[in-house]
Amino acid sequence: DYYAYLRRTVLDPLRLAATSPSNVRDLPGLAPGYLRGTLAPYWGPKSVGEDGRLVYNPSWEFTGGGLVSTPVDLARFVKALAEGQLLSAPMLAEMKAGWPMEYPLANHRYGLGLQTFDTDLGPAIGHSGQFSGYRSLAYHFERSGIAVALQINADVEGLMPTFMRLAEHAHT
Repeated sequence: DYYAYLRRTVLDPLRLAATSPSNVRDLPGLAPGYLRGTLAPYWGPKSVGEDGRLVYNPSWEFTGGGLVSTPVDLARFVKALAEGQLLSAPMLAEMKAGWPMEYPLANHRYGLGLQTFDTDLGPAIGHSGQFSGYRSLAYHFERSGIAVALQINADVEGLMPTFMRLAEHAHT
């Protein structure tokens, strides 16, 4: 089963104890997420209902994400991935190659589940993510070896400037 394989090959070896499947509506400790106005008429203003459970079943995401995590675990994961602890050098190089895109910053490339772009702090590689009521960004800065992750419990856009300020702070 996918989750057992993931636990055995990635989560346990990297000690990502705060990362688990998000394949049920009851995810203990999950902060309520806040939905954009366009989604609120369908689900309500929050992703978590009065009963403490998600208002929708997250299992539809499966291997497109399908995990609940913390910023610490996300940073550990992206650092391990970027530093070659999870894939062979040729596979990681293929992920980093990507195709030119316009978002989130100039010189952005995307391919095979990995975003790369140039910053004042040097090349950054990682990924952003969203789920109804939540946003995450996790990137590894190759020059310094520092990984930074940011999570927010609202599905808002435009977090990259805030993320880059956080990353600059982590580099001081």
